[in-house]
Amino acid sequence: MKRAIVLLMIVVCVSAFAADQAADKPQTVTIDVTKEEVSTVLEQVCKDTGARILLEKTADIEVSLSVTDMPLEDALTAICKPVKLSWRKIYLRADSPLLKSPESLASNLRLMAGLAFPELLVEKALDPESMVYNKQKPVVDSIPMNIRKDLGMVPLYLITNDEEAKKVKEKLDSKVEKYRKLQEEALKLFMSMTPEEREQAMALGAQQMQNMDPKLMGDMARSVMKNPEFMQRMNQQGMDMLFSMSQEDRRAMLRMQMQAQQYMTDEQKAVLMEDAKAVMAEMGINPGQPPPQQ
Repeated sequence: MKRAIVLLMIVVCVSAFAADQAADKPQTVTIDVTKEEVSTVLEQVCKDTGARILLEKTADIEVSLSVTDMPLEDALTAICKPVKLSWRKIYLRADSPLLKSPESLASNLRLMAGLAFPELLVEKALDPESMVYNKQKPVVDSIPMNIRKDLGMVPLYLITNDEEAKKVKEKLDSKVEKYRKLQEEALKLFMSMTPEEREQAMALGAQQMQNMDPKLMGDMARSVMKNPEFMQRMNQQGMDMLFSMSQEDRRAMLRMQMQAQQYMTDEQKAVLMEDAKAVMAEMGINPGQPPPQQ
């Protein structure tokens, strides 16, 4: 229903484009609402003023305000500013597909706002494409009428939630999110490999592990141990893996683990023995007896 209201508002505001002269006449707004969705408020603004307004989906939040006979753009500011939304008056071609996609339009505008060029003013060119850019004055007060008519463009207002878009971008740009995506892509690639390719990939992974600082590996282990449920699932997966092997492979793995203990010093063996006794006492396990069932 909420999405239907937004689409209805867009149809009401955009369906019949009036002449630029009518759109530019002073218009006033009277609104008195409490905890009303922005889409509903703007629908009333459209009906009262004939203005064309598009609303980004994430900007359809609750607002409360009371204004009487306020100029249109002042009213848009009164709607947007308290809830950290933004509005822009823009011009698009009447047949632009962006009129049906406020999200794409908002994304394009934010992308343009983030670009940086040298100050530039193109007056004539061999091809019809031209651009005017002035970093000292990125927003102009008005667009000359002849430019609008020559390009077949119509005015409208776009309401956006730039704060939310910024938060989403920061999350996507975070190191943790980038790492998650890389891990996800690596797993997909690994699963698409042949057994021979997987063997080579795992050998490369083992080489990388050898280059890791033991303290860093300890940090990784501690981060995993902070989630007991995850550790339990990992242990269960390890047991499932072990007993899915053939007897020959299972014994080969046990043999490798036992051989690894030969590289431990007497001091290290003593430390682990002391640790094992402390853990067994904590769990109520007597040497030679199986651990109690959970």
